[in-house]
Amino acid sequence: MTVGDLFASLDRDAVIAELERQSPRRVANRKGHAEAWNEIVGLTPLPTEYACRLDLMQQEARRSYIDVSGTIKGSDDLLAIEFVDWRQWLSMRIVLGDGMADASSPTVLAAILNEMTFAGYSNMQATGK
Repeated sequence: MTVGDLFASLDRDAVIAELERQSPRRVANRKGHAEAWNEIVGLTPLPTEYACRLDLMQQEARRSYIDVSGTIKGSDDLLAIEFVDWRQWLSMRIVLGDGMADASSPTVLAAILNEMTFAGYSNMQATGK
């Protein structure tokens, strides 16, 4: 399954509600996430060497969170991918890492959408292009 497959198969408002559940401070960004979603589903995927890996991170005395990183086949390195073109995100294969085996599709896509919009609510803002 790819990131694009999830965007094509899930309801925007349900995913944004899950994002806000995961990160309550994101409620203030609902409009931006909706605008980003609308742009993303209209993009044509581009090939990429990255896969999108999600790991559940446990922190003592703090809430757990889902870490979203890039991986490249044959490497154990976890890469920052928040500035990658959204068209490439759509082609990324999803890898469920530590603690994510039972995660629902909306939970997975909410964490991905949060990472994709880290630098802005449009592909131009996120990539600078």
